[in-house]
Amino acid sequence: ELSKKRQIGTWRGHIYLFNAVCGNSRKAGEDYTVEESGTEASWKEYRYTIHKENFEQEGHYTVTIDSEDRAENLMNNKVKDSAIEFVIDKTKPTVVITGVEDNAQYRADSRELTVDVADNIAMGGVDLYINGEDAPAEHYDADTIQQSGGKLSYMLHSDSRFQDIKAVAWDAAGNEAVTEDISILVTSNLLIQYINNLPLVIVSAFVLLLLIGLILLVIKRRKDRDEEVDKITVIR
Repeated sequence: ELSKKRQIGTWRGHIYLFNAVCGNSRKAGEDYTVEESGTEASWKEYRYTIHKENFEQEGHYTVTIDSEDRAENLMNNKVKDSAIEFVIDKTKPTVVITGVEDNAQYRADSRELTVDVADNIAMGGVDLYINGEDAPAEHYDADTIQQSGGKLSYMLHSDSRFQDIKAVAWDAAGNEAVTEDISILVTSNLLIQYINNLPLVIVSAFVLLLLIGLILLVIKRRKDRDEEVDKITVIR
């Protein structure tokens, strides 16, 4: 709702709503309604109600109210330094974690990853979570995001277990986007890497069992051969 006051009775007014999609001029009774109060001898107040349907499209809006009294004095809200500007944003930002791959292992003491974020209007912030902790491991505000061009770096230090990484991003309008969890192992310890490499452990166990089986088979054959030699010796 917007209101205007005039001391002189006869008055005309119009609303201009600028948006790249919806256009300019609005029609009274169709796009907005006007309620008048006061008398010819007193201040008059005109209250505008702009229908919400005028703001369904996303984008930057500027509302201008032009008014003219009986003496043909022209005025608008911009002249009085009361410009009405706002943004309608219903689109979630985009957020992607790069520099690492899910279920990958990295032989290092640390690994740098990047959170790439972007929004059609303006970003609000980004939180990076490690291992499902309630508090973010790192927070990036709107200024940091703008200065970095939407590429946010984070150094993940080594650990003896896989670490789960997730990024939560939101724009200035509060629209939120969340990445899928990425699980990676960062360590320079070969034993830890081996233990956490399930396919390699399974293959190693299979090879070990195969070697044990071969050894047992060789021992059995030697024993059978020795027994056969002993039998031949006794017969002679």
